[in-house]
Amino acid sequence: MEEFASSVLADLKSGAVLLLYGELGAGKTTFTKALAAALGITGDVTSPTFTIFGEYTVTGHEVFTLLVHADLYRFVDSTASRDPMIGEMLAAASLPGRLTVIEWAERLGNMAIPGAIRISFRHGAEENTRIAEIG
Repeated sequence: MEEFASSVLADLKSGAVLLLYGELGAGKTTFTKALAAALGITGDVTSPTFTIFGEYTVTGHEVFTLLVHADLYRFVDSTASRDPMIGEMLAAASLPGRLTVIEWAERLGNMAIPGAIRISFRHGAEENTRIAEIG
């Protein structure tokens, strides 16, 4: 997962939004933690299921200065798209230096997020393997 996160990070531009899809345990949080490590974040990165999103300062990276990590698991169906807090987070996503990662992106419904990159995760055939698909 570390290799995959590093390769994804290498292709991202300031203001990028990653929409993560997949069932429980499919690798969304593991990917986000690997992405944070690739950004040089040394603190504990946890899935913000109850706080909805967390922000992590990035120092020493040439493109990113802030990682915003959202977890929409607690939202029912596509109700996240109507939440004002989520709207504010998405409105700020394109600000310079930001990288926004949204777990359970299906909770946004059909909300259009221009330029967002979709990554789908699923369990592999063998135990402890995951498959990730971009697009």
